[in-house]
Amino acid sequence: MTNEFEKFTEDDYKDLIEDVKAAGAVPEPSPLFWNHLSARVRETVAAEPIPAAWWMVYWRPIAMAVGTAGLVAFVMLRTHAPAVPAPVAPSAHDLVADVEVSEMWRMISVAAPAVEMESAREAGLMPTEYATDQAIESLTPAQREALVRLLRKEMGVSE
Repeated sequence: MTNEFEKFTEDDYKDLIEDVKAAGAVPEPSPLFWNHLSARVRETVAAEPIPAAWWMVYWRPIAMAVGTAGLVAFVMLRTHAPAVPAPVAPSAHDLVADVEVSEMWRMISVAAPAVEMESAREAGLMPTEYATDQAIESLTPAQREALVRLLRKEMGVSE
């Protein structure tokens, strides 16, 4: 794009300067001028649409597809992974001296690694979905308060 000033010669610039000097002093604009100018600029800027960034056009759908695929994979892996509780070895002071109980523990500790989770679930050896709710309902009020204190302590919440 070209403008008229590119074609100007030195004499043309001198004539322009003389014309500006001949025009004399220019008065200051009205104080309302700045308010009106500001309002016009604000309206013009608000009327123009904001173009979308080029990367937003391409990356949003890709990011959404990757996020959806990741969420589906996470859910699928969580539902198919067996819920194996962490092994807890009973300590000596936890065991009762009763011979029958110790024999039962010995049998369970020998047989447990060979039992698959699905066969244990089919045999009814796994707790039900609502076992925790039923256990909490069977607690006395004092036991429930103690449970709440223990849970708050584990979560790091002060009372």
